[in-house]
Amino acid sequence: MFAIGHSANAQIVHNGDFGAGSPSTPTTTVLDWTVTGATGQVYLDQTGSYSGLQAYSGNASDYLLDLTGGVDGPSGSLSLGTAFPQYGEISQTLTGLTSGDDYLVSFALGNWSAYDYNGNLPGIQVAATVGSSTTYEDFKASPVGNGDYNLWNYEDTFEFTADASGTAALSLTGFAYDPDGGGLPTSSIAYIGLDDVQVTDAGPSVPAGNGVPDSGSTLIVFSVALAGLVLNRKFRGQPA
Repeated sequence: MFAIGHSANAQIVHNGDFGAGSPSTPTTTVLDWTVTGATGQVYLDQTGSYSGLQAYSGNASDYLLDLTGGVDGPSGSLSLGTAFPQYGEISQTLTGLTSGDDYLVSFALGNWSAYDYNGNLPGIQVAATVGSSTTYEDFKASPVGNGDYNLWNYEDTFEFTADASGTAALSLTGFAYDPDGGGLPTSSIAYIGLDDVQVTDAGPSVPAGNGVPDSGSTLIVFSVALAGLVLNRKFRGQPA
């Protein structure tokens, strides 16, 4: 997709595995994060502490978030894009960013069929505000078999570019959708898993069209140069 920069492994976000703090169900406080959204609360769960839920296995923490916050029926809709029913939201201001660099946001999105009422599925909207501009993307969990749980969909496709301020506001908002009913669900959902939030620097942004020419472009340049050489030899009266 693009080249990884000099600081690709540097972690920018704080407490992205939610391991700092004590589990509280539900809660309006998560260390290093601000909790808002339509429900105004989230679950901070620990593996084995609630109905068999387990944290994402990709990090050392055994904590995870449930963005429903224990409120199955949402009271609002997403403010960006499609009006999916909105649940809890967490946000954090990122600092120390390098102007002009691309940043990747990755995370694990959890799904459990026992909580997907009437076929509804969980999703997470990721948004980054840089200056006065906000970019966002909706990520939707994949369906799972009846009775399956702890299916983690790992996403790493969202990116944004930092500006001269060196800061960005990152938010992750839970929502519900119905894959079979035109998108908007007719009822609620009871689990939207979130874990392993990471932000990494992918290096300087490369504008479209400024990359290395492909083989076709190289052939065209070579052909034009050869044609010019032939014409120059003919002009001077030399045999081609």
